[in-house]
Amino acid sequence: MNLRERIIFPLAGFSGSPGPSLPPAERAARFAGLYRHAFEHSPVYREKYSAAGLTADSIRELADSEKLPFLGKEELGLPGIKADNKATVVSLASGATSGTGVNTQLDRKYLLKRYRMLLGILYSTGWRLGDPAFAFHPEEYGAAALFGKALKEGNLKKIAFDLFQEKVLYGLFHNRKNFLYPSSAFGAFSAAPYFEKLRAFAPRLIISRPDILCALMRQAAIQGLEFPAAESILCVGNILSASGKAALESSFKAKVYNLYASTELGYVGLSCPHSGIWTHVDEDNYLVEIEGGEVIVTDFSNFHMPVIRYRTGDIGELAGGRCGCGREGLRLKIRGRKKDFFESDAGERYYAYDADEFLGLEKELYSLQIGGRQGSLRLAVRPSELPAGRLEDIKARFCGRFGISMEKVAISCEEPLSGTASGKFAYFNLERPA
Repeated sequence: MNLRERIIFPLAGFSGSPGPSLPPAERAARFAGLYRHAFEHSPVYREKYSAAGLTADSIRELADSEKLPFLGKEELGLPGIKADNKATVVSLASGATSGTGVNTQLDRKYLLKRYRMLLGILYSTGWRLGDPAFAFHPEEYGAAALFGKALKEGNLKKIAFDLFQEKVLYGLFHNRKNFLYPSSAFGAFSAAPYFEKLRAFAPRLIISRPDILCALMRQAAIQGLEFPAAESILCVGNILSASGKAALESSFKAKVYNLYASTELGYVGLSCPHSGIWTHVDEDNYLVEIEGGEVIVTDFSNFHMPVIRYRTGDIGELAGGRCGCGREGLRLKIRGRKKDFFESDAGERYYAYDADEFLGLEKELYSLQIGGRQGSLRLAVRPSELPAGRLEDIKARFCGRFGISMEKVAISCEEPLSGTASGKFAYFNLERPA
């Protein structure tokens, strides 16, 4: 155990390795305890569940979740959602991508638990406290932007928390360097400066949204750049496809891990070297269900601001059985956001996962965005030097892959690429009927 571990492990209550999984009966007891607490102490949940004819004793088994109405993001932001009078240590803002803002409130106990869960994920990749780690973030997540927003709101507690997290915890103890990128990185750019930073720091672990990392990888391949090496890559924040994962592993000679997490819920699932892009659901701490294709999640641990049967807005699939690593249990695959899709002529829906898979097969491209509206789609692609004949070939393959008539699709390498308010690259910029 190194010096950093001797300091951090006792403070966080982390042992350095995951403990044995809980038996189903204990998971059910956790769920029932959370439900009762929310029913008895949260005005929002008490009104919601009473209106559905439920009582404080309605939940005894995990399967009883089907009795409960879903929780929408707009409800998560209601003042009466809190279920105790404990002090909120930090309020985490989310919703810049969807447009529906929410502040997830954590008390001291759950904040420490989330940090233990984060350490468990990082240690699963082979990284240890003190090993160099390199994180790519959009400029919107930079310290200047975040501190400026918090200062404008007069949120001194958030400023203190962010300073401690970035400068002390991540900077000093995690030995992590952040590199900020602009939204223009998905348009015309050179991967060389990004790779120079990576080579100079020589990280053991790269933490990044897969959108920017795959754009860098594809651009570097086009430019003929030499790839820096890393032992592990942790992909967070948005879609990672199977072809994207395979290409990252081949290019960086690294093990690639896929993390499903959110500000509202924490760390729901992590892939292993045998599960591909499917993430192992942390069933000790979360109940994950699929309803109409949408991922529904209950967080067993947040008693301060309960999140029960939360509609994530993500489209996914669940699978059970034994993984190649020997682990039994649920695995989750995310395909994209529920509201972001396009359809074939036959009405089959395709999501960001499908767009990324297609992009991975088009070796000349490093970015693709789908705009317009159903029946009149516009493909915006990069690089911008592609001749008209190549563009028509790409369009033909796109239409053939997804079963769309050629006359319903236009393609351009000049049309601007748009991002989201949170700095994510969006595969979709679609017009939806009001």
